[in-house]
Amino acid sequence: MLIGIGCNVMTAPEVASLGAEAGRTSTALYLHNSEMEAKRSHNDSQTRDNPLDPLPRLNDSDYHELLAIRIVQSFHHWLEQKNDDAQSVITEFAELMDISEQQLRDIQDPLKNKVQPIRLNQDGTLQV
Repeated sequence: MLIGIGCNVMTAPEVASLGAEAGRTSTALYLHNSEMEAKRSHNDSQTRDNPLDPLPRLNDSDYHELLAIRIVQSFHHWLEQKNDDAQSVITEFAELMDISEQQLRDIQDPLKNKVQPIRLNQDGTLQV
């Protein structure tokens, strides 16, 4: 099984609010994980190789490795539970999805580049 995830881990790149490259404001995973954010803030404020430093100094590759391990562990735990079926996944996703108006990046015409999600269909497709 191969699982691919595309996400910003340590940085949130600037996203234009107007023009062909316009989009929603980006974010990064570490901004939503207090443990990682605390370690990153701590790292930014400390000097390297301080023997009195109670927290280990982590670089970005350490964060990526930690995140990858946690994702794999969570996925493994989820697989072991064997209590998810397609319907429960669709139901949970539908409860959590953002149903506010969304802008389509690939369509430049301002009269046609917005959609309003209505619901998640039973086959997993989105009705707009």
